[in-house]
Amino acid sequence: MVSLAPAAHAWSSRGSELNAQFPELKKQKAQLTPIAVAVDVAEFEVDDGKATWIYLDDCRVLARTFEDALVAALGAKGYVAKALPILSTGQAADPTATCRVFSAWDKRDRRPKDLSPSAPPFYVDSTLNATPELRSSWRDVLQATRGLKAPRPGASQTIPLPTTVHEAVGADYVLVAVGLGTHNVVYRGVGTGGSFGAMTGVADPSPYPGSRLQVALIDCRDGRVLWADNTSDFRAFSVKRMDHLAQIIVGRMP
Repeated sequence: MVSLAPAAHAWSSRGSELNAQFPELKKQKAQLTPIAVAVDVAEFEVDDGKATWIYLDDCRVLARTFEDALVAALGAKGYVAKALPILSTGQAADPTATCRVFSAWDKRDRRPKDLSPSAPPFYVDSTLNATPELRSSWRDVLQATRGLKAPRPGASQTIPLPTTVHEAVGADYVLVAVGLGTHNVVYRGVGTGGSFGAMTGVADPSPYPGSRLQVALIDCRDGRVLWADNTSDFRAFSVKRMDHLAQIIVGRMP
């Protein structure tokens, strides 16, 4: 039997570390108005180190599952949260890297051979991204969320949200969640017993090896990042795991 104690200890330690980095959230929690949750998950098939295909229906199911799990976990933690329509697929991906778009991994044997590659995003919600300005602004927000680094002690971070985005969100606070990963992860090695059963070595040269989730709780009025975290794994995403990952991430919040 494999003990989960080391992993649980790592998650607890990570939560303490994040609470020290974002001390204001604990003080403000009781005063927060409902938090809107916006999610973008993009998972690619990779060949020879390049993202070659993305399966849009699969990504949207992953995003919806993760968003519902985040809303439920936030509620269990004492926050009031509401789910927005799935924001997009791929707005946080490399905008210069094109790939082919198809419906689902389990239907890949039906893929058209002459399908032309597309640039991300591969899908955007028609209400949250109703204008070119909104689409561009959301891309900036997701790219900034993906690039967040741990703040220095006492330092604040901001991700500017234009008024149009604030209005589209319909709330003063938004939890932005970005997922990027590789569907056909190739790995080798022996399990280390660390978080998520990490491997000692990974043979995956893709731009999005394994899976990574980055979240940021943003005050829409001034762009302040009230809390942020990322979780990574050398395995692909799966519908069954999204609920577990959401609980880990929200579990670290005060």
